[in-house]
Amino acid sequence: MIRGSNAIPDLAVMGGMMEKEQIRTVIAPEHDRMHHDHQNKLKSDEKILLDQMVNHFKKFEGEFKNAAQGDWVKSAMSELNDISDDLKHIQDIEV
Repeated sequence: MIRGSNAIPDLAVMGGMMEKEQIRTVIAPEHDRMHHDHQNKLKSDEKILLDQMVNHFKKFEGEFKNAAQGDWVKSAMSELNDISDDLKHIQDIEV
C-alpha cells in the first residue's frame, strides 16, 4: 500500500506488478507462438485429410462408373461430384 506522495510501494504490490510484467513479456509471447504453431499444424492436417477425401471420391467415382449402369448412376455421380467440389471449396477458404 502506498502512503503519501513520497512513500515506497508495499512489497506485495511490487510483487504483483513484477508478476504481471513477467506474464506480459515472457509467458504470453511463448503462449502466442505455441498457439500459432498448433493452428498451422491443424491447417496442414486438415488439408491432408481433405486431399485424401477428394482422392478417395475420385477413385470411388471411377470404380462406380465402370460397375453400375442406369439413370440413377448419373444422379449418384452428380451428387458425388458436388461433394467433391464442396471439399475442394473448403480447402480454398482462408480462415
